[in-house]
Amino acid sequence: MATHVRLADVGWVWDGQGINGTWQLSIFGAGEGTRWFGLRRCCFMFHPNTPLAMEKLRGLDEVVCDISKWDGERVEHPQYPGLGAPMRNVHDGTMARKVQEAENVSRLSLDFPNVTGAFDDDLYGKIAAEHITPAQYGVVHQAVKRHNPKTKHWGVVYTHELKPENWRGFEDTLDVVNLWVWDSKNLFRLDEDLERCRAIFPGKPTRAVPCRCRPRSRPGCR
Repeated sequence: MATHVRLADVGWVWDGQGINGTWQLSIFGAGEGTRWFGLRRCCFMFHPNTPLAMEKLRGLDEVVCDISKWDGERVEHPQYPGLGAPMRNVHDGTMARKVQEAENVSRLSLDFPNVTGAFDDDLYGKIAAEHITPAQYGVVHQAVKRHNPKTKHWGVVYTHELKPENWRGFEDTLDVVNLWVWDSKNLFRLDEDLERCRAIFPGKPTRAVPCRCRPRSRPGCR
């Protein structure tokens, strides 16, 4: 009688992150930080938005996925041509990439109902640097809704960017404003900044984040 042997019983996997060629940070810790803090909602950042990643986050109540992506840039070693690894991060905040990522998140939300939004980080920086108009950015908003009109379009707004002229015409391209304080010394103004934000984006839900700073690299942050 033939004995059936399963690969699961005898197979081996070389498991772990290599440094040769193209690699990304592992998504197999996705959602664990949120759960460790006892929370049920997360903004999924830095990793590719894939069905595998969404499976890791399926148990959370709500997930919004970043569409302003950072990629690993291949850096070649002069002594070992062809053996480079992405040792440097580069920001791909182009409109084409945002639209692509927004459509992808909208599509994923159909299979993963807890994916409720697409999250555009450092938004005004790109608007200012690339002279993006509200009409041009509206294409991203349309892409967020492409496959699921219920998908929410989140945008990061820093308190030092709260000037009406910065956002004139963009008010209707966002569903949710994610308000950040860049420098911790300005936290005492949070109530005032929330009111300024609501005046610029009337009727828009606002998710306030107390502070975004890196004390070692930004002397003003304590």
